[in-house]
Amino acid sequence: MAENQSISRTQWSSRQTTRLKWTTQMNSDLLECKVKAKEMVASQNPPRHENGRKKSYMAIMRELWSGRGYSDLGLSCQNLRDQAARLEKTFGNVQGTILKNTGVTKHRREFAYVLRTRRSKSPVLTPMDLNPCAHEILEGVTSILASISPIIGEFGRRNIDTRIKQRPTRTDVKNINAAIDVLMRREVEHSIDPTTNPFGYLWMANCILYSVVAAFLINKGWKKESGIKVQTKRKTSGQTMKEAFLTQATELRKRISIATAELDRIKKNKKITKRGKRNRAMLERESGKVSAASLVAYIERKKSELRRAKGGFIWKQKQEEIRSLNSKFYVDPSSVYDRFNEIIKSDPENNKPRYMKSTEAGSYWKDLWEQPSIATNSDATWLEDVRCVFAEFVPVPPQEDFELDPVKFAYVIKRKRNWSAPGPDRIVNFWWKRAESLHKGIAASFQAAVV
Repeated sequence: MAENQSISRTQWSSRQTTRLKWTTQMNSDLLECKVKAKEMVASQNPPRHENGRKKSYMAIMRELWSGRGYSDLGLSCQNLRDQAARLEKTFGNVQGTILKNTGVTKHRREFAYVLRTRRSKSPVLTPMDLNPCAHEILEGVTSILASISPIIGEFGRRNIDTRIKQRPTRTDVKNINAAIDVLMRREVEHSIDPTTNPFGYLWMANCILYSVVAAFLINKGWKKESGIKVQTKRKTSGQTMKEAFLTQATELRKRISIATAELDRIKKNKKITKRGKRNRAMLERESGKVSAASLVAYIERKKSELRRAKGGFIWKQKQEEIRSLNSKFYVDPSSVYDRFNEIIKSDPENNKPRYMKSTEAGSYWKDLWEQPSIATNSDATWLEDVRCVFAEFVPVPPQEDFELDPVKFAYVIKRKRNWSAPGPDRIVNFWWKRAESLHKGIAASFQAAVV
């Protein structure tokens, strides 16, 4: 790298007519100089000229650029600004992308370097080293990662299922690992050492893996973002049955109300209204001649129909609940048992005793298990045989420190089934197997958590 840069500089200084070849290191240094120059200009004591006027960020950027050993190139402020603008257009905003990769301060850069050294000795990737497909994955990760990472242990916002029918290629897996490697170093809040904060590192790795996989699936068109596809929720048979019963019950209650009002008018010999005439005509069509006796019989008949409709609805509702529970039991028995447990807990007769203090519960078990017994003999010879059998099948865990081999750890992960049902994090084992950039860090986290 250094020899190529020196050769390009020599050629540029000897032949000014040739085009300068910008290397990856030169681009990275230029963007860092621009970020630092803007910070210096925005500070309370910005650099000034001899006449007291503030220096522009372009002039400061050129000074920083020359201070890094590029003064022999003889590039002007405008040349540097144009190159930085082209890089920003290609890789995004410097403040949002490059600053997060390199670190805002020297301490963050040193910490990121130490963390990378601990994780892997592989060459460090930067966003400029990634191909366009990996860049598209990184662009789609931002919104997903910001929505799922704030609360540790909260999986409710993960709307995309990582199970797929398609098969990603080796290049796709390589792009996913490259994006994960960049994100593990770029996110300042996720730059956690697995040896000092293992659980924070595991949560960070889980969120980043899900975000990268979700962005990859959306980019491939294998999954759609939540909210894009609007589906009308179909009515269940229970809802349709309930609506039909309510419609029938409303009509029957209306008939009963009309007949009751007409019966009251006849008994009190009141004047009939226009609405009363329309209602009386309807009653004549249904019950014949309208009289007090016929209206009483009509009301009782409609009440009987209402009771039969209500009884039929209750019976159908119970049958629908039974069918629903049976189908759920075949698909997911645990959900049915959970519902039964909720019913048992809601029953006041099954309330368990509650102890306000731990000593109360301890005294309860103490009375049961610490009663003296004459038949107890702790020195029986057969107990030694039982202890030996237990020691053979359940060995005593080692007390000294141990080192978890990342290779063996990765082998254990690869033995898992690819597409078995995922947990609440919605990440199937297939992606854990392919995320090789996370294996060493996860192994270190498990070792730190156990020790």
